[in-house]
Amino acid sequence: MAQKILRGQIPGRVSIDQRPAIVDAKKRIGDWEIDTLIGKNHKSVLLTAVERKSKFTLIKKVPNKKADMIADATVNLFEPYQKNWQRNPLL
Repeated sequence: MAQKILRGQIPGRVSIDQRPAIVDAKKRIGDWEIDTLIGKNHKSVLLTAVERKSKFTLIKKVPNKKADMIADATVNLFEPYQKNWQRNPLL
């Protein structure tokens, strides 16, 4: 029974309720919320990243929800913007 309770939980994960107050206030740019949307019959996945203040949204289709695929897709999602953000960390 303990396995069912732990299923799907990420070890070391910090609860969304424990995030800093400044993140909830949405007063600064650079705080992202990342999520996955699972398609019908669990055949495909959309990875979404939303910047909390500006609502700038990135979306990428991922073949499945395996951890390595999601990790790679997350890196690839932000890669085109990395150079800009390094020059101006406030954007």
